[in-house]
Amino acid sequence: MKNTLLLTCFLFVFTAYAQDVLKPETVRAVFGELKHKGPYLRSEILLQDQLTVSSGDGNTYEIESFRLIIVPKNGVSQKFDGKGRNLTPRMQGSLNQIVAGDRVLVETIKARKNDADLVLLPPIVLEVKAFENEGPYGPVAGADQAAIDTVLRATYGDLTDLGEAHSLEDILKQNEIRVYSKEGLDYKVTQFKMIVAYKDSPAVMKSANSNTLNERMKERVGRAKSGDRILIEGIRAKAELNGEEIRVNLSPIIITVL
Repeated sequence: MKNTLLLTCFLFVFTAYAQDVLKPETVRAVFGELKHKGPYLRSEILLQDQLTVSSGDGNTYEIESFRLIIVPKNGVSQKFDGKGRNLTPRMQGSLNQIVAGDRVLVETIKARKNDADLVLLPPIVLEVKAFENEGPYGPVAGADQAAIDTVLRATYGDLTDLGEAHSLEDILKQNEIRVYSKEGLDYKVTQFKMIVAYKDSPAVMKSANSNTLNERMKERVGRAKSGDRILIEGIRAKAELNGEEIRVNLSPIIITVL
């Protein structure tokens, strides 16, 4: 009888514990479509515009509210409260400014399944990583990106001073991604990705397998306004030297609209 009472008490306590503690662990929030653990490229984060819920019952939970905090490695944190699952324009505009080393926290995430009680989900922590060399590219075997950056850099057409903001008129005059080579080699870009990060609407990404902007890219850039940014990433280029083809990855370009 005593053992039966103890077992009954244990089952009662475990059931309550499972409902209050274990359940939130099996139901988790996801930042857009980011499935891997991170750290994340800046472009990966910018291209997400909502929170989703992963659960074992067909993902029937809906986000009710959440808090997003941008924690820069230098500077003051920014805090935003959201209702529903979508990131607000202000959130997206602030996310456009993140750089490597910054963190994005999503906390106080509340979700509901049908008319059941609200469930508090574990927080999400996103760390922004620096650009990394992709694949077997590089002027010499084992060359790191820092070494490549000392002799090669990509430019946005004629705009070489990318540390300054440029007018949309000047930006729209540019048609291609070029390569400046300190050694004078004739590199040509073979592919790149363009992310247009608007302050007041979701970022968009387009890809090209050439060195020129396509019509869709130009149309998206044409919608940019002051403070918006254009990011060129995944830049690959090649050149020939003594009959040998040299292929490289180039570091990203960031252009701010004046």
